[in-house]
Amino acid sequence: MTTAYTSLLGFALPVEGELDGTWGTTVNNSITELVEDSIAATATQSVASTDWTLTTTGSGAVNQARCAILVPTGSPGVTRNIIAPSTSKAYVVDNQSNAAVVVKGSATTGTTIAAGAKALVAWTGTDFVTISTSTADGVTSVSGTGTVQGLTLSGTVTSTGSLTLGGSLSAVDLTSQVTGTLPIANGGTGLTSTPVNGALDIGNGTGFTRTTLTAGSGVTITNLAGGITIAATGSGGTVTSVTASSPLASSGGTTPNISFTGILAVANGGTGASDAATARTNLGVAIGTDVPSPTGTGASGTWGINISGNAATATSATTATTATTAGAATTLATTNFTVAQSGSNLVVSYNGTPILSISSTGVLTALSDITANGTV
Repeated sequence: MTTAYTSLLGFALPVEGELDGTWGTTVNNSITELVEDSIAATATQSVASTDWTLTTTGSGAVNQARCAILVPTGSPGVTRNIIAPSTSKAYVVDNQSNAAVVVKGSATTGTTIAAGAKALVAWTGTDFVTISTSTADGVTSVSGTGTVQGLTLSGTVTSTGSLTLGGSLSAVDLTSQVTGTLPIANGGTGLTSTPVNGALDIGNGTGFTRTTLTAGSGVTITNLAGGITIAATGSGGTVTSVTASSPLASSGGTTPNISFTGILAVANGGTGASDAATARTNLGVAIGTDVPSPTGTGASGTWGINISGNAATATSATTATTATTAGAATTLATTNFTVAQSGSNLVVSYNGTPILSISSTGVLTALSDITANGTV
């Protein structure tokens, strides 16, 4: 019978009596040396230009696949594969290249070791997996669920399960090294959509709603990158009603300075005019025209007052030439009469003494006697 070999590592299995006198070469080269390689030997190869398929030169012979340590080198700039036999074996991989490497079987997915990282990988029966990963500074990848304590994490930290840190992480790139949505409980918004210009995140009671402002009547909204412009498109409004106590006062206790424009209508307590003549007409106070004759008893019947400018004369309502039944007409000194407005009444004065008051409805009221060259 001839020497056989183990199925996994290809160690020699000499048959009794077969190697009589020659066993030294077989034992030394196909057993002792191969055991040492599988425990401590290092296989090194550049992956700068292509993947690395581990050599398998047959049972009993030295090859890369049996080595304990694999060292890929070079500067490929892209991920390379290290293709190993799909059999039970563990490797320590020291990735000295400038890109990631994937330790895999010829028809499996494999496991990735980052550039500059060191990892212990093993065949599970279906594929190679990472048992642990580290760099010169500490662990960068954790598989499964557990707690990492007393280790320094560096580089790109990855976890296939729940990673619990006993300390703090620093220099973490939130853009490239952190994925997922930051929840509200951790200070995030819980939103994943990219904000448009002018977007606002508004609380809705349980989370946030991302929205923009909506323009209304007479208002325009311009959503900018990082800002919002709000403008009014109208020319202003009109105050139609103001209710206030008297006097108007500001919060400081002083009367505020209020300016009005336009003309206050008669119905609102004004004159309805911008000049005195129109105002008197609107208010029913006529100057320079005949005032309706008041009713009164005189020597020759009803008497009236004719007012013209600042002069006044007394005439008979029945005859223009008599002031009494038997006497001749008396001409008053009209230049001594003056007419002035007092409230809503006209007051006729003679030599400065008010003698008659005439209301806007024509009611005549005597204020005093007239003395002019005698008693009238």
